[in-house]
Amino acid sequence: MRPSQKDFAGFAGRKPGKLFWETCPDRRYRRYRLYRLIVLSVLIAVMIIPRAISLLREVFSVLAESAPKNTHVSEIRDHLLPFDGVRSVHDVHVWQLTRGAPVFTAHVKVDPALLATGRSDLLLEELQDCLTDNFDVAHSTFQIESAEAGECEDAHA
Repeated sequence: MRPSQKDFAGFAGRKPGKLFWETCPDRRYRRYRLYRLIVLSVLIAVMIIPRAISLLREVFSVLAESAPKNTHVSEIRDHLLPFDGVRSVHDVHVWQLTRGAPVFTAHVKVDPALLATGRSDLLLEELQDCLTDNFDVAHSTFQIESAEAGECEDAHA
C-alpha cells in the first residue's frame, strides 16, 4: 500500500464512527453506545499506529543522516576506481536528506597529468553520471586532488 492509500484508509475508518453516532438511537442503545464507540476508536487506532511508526522510523533515519538501505560504500568506491586517471577514492560518505534522495561525497586522487591537461571537469561529469545512472544518487560532491599532493587519507581516517 502506498502512503497516500494508507492515509486514505485512516480517513475512511473515521466515516463508520460518524455514521454510527448519527444513526444510533439514544433510547435503545444508550448503555452500549459508548462501548461501541470505544471499540471503533481502538480499531481506527490500530489502523493508524503502523503508519505512524513507519513515518517515525523514516524521520529518525533522516535526522541521523544514516546511509540509505542497500547502499554499499565499498561497491560505489570500486565502481569509481576504473575511470581513466583515477588513482584512489577515499573519505567516502553516503547519507540521505529526504526519502529517495541520497547524497554522496568523496575525495578522488587523480593523475597529475589529468589536472595539467584540464580534463578534470570531464572526469567530474563522468563520475557524477556514473553515480546517477548506477546508484540513483541525486546529488554528489567530489573533491579532486592531485595524487602528488600528499596523503589526505591519514587525516580523514
